[in-house]
Amino acid sequence: MHIKKIKIPIYEGSLTIINYKDFEEINKYFKGQEFEPSLETSNASVLYFEDKLHICFEGNPDPGIIAHEAKHVVNSIFKEIQMELDLDNDEAECYLLQWIVNQIHKFFKEKNKQL
Repeated sequence: MHIKKIKIPIYEGSLTIINYKDFEEINKYFKGQEFEPSLETSNASVLYFEDKLHICFEGNPDPGIIAHEAKHVVNSIFKEIQMELDLDNDEAECYLLQWIVNQIHKFFKEKNKQL
């Protein structure tokens, strides 16, 4: 399992990126917490654990899965700070999404160099 905790600029808080091999491995990390949606049936998920934001990927996700889960992270952050999405002025949302996607790609590039 590969794990990296990163500080979220401007919005504060942190995001933990996790890449795991199988459900048993991630289940041990989260101490048997029941997942919704279940990581047992999905290869990626965003969740809060012990009041911390985590984004979890099984194996090597494709760019679409990374973007999909990154958008969930953006929504979680905005919900946490009670910021509403604005369809006419979405620059803050797009910059945050871009930063999260870049952090995930950087995480996987570093992980793959270690292998």
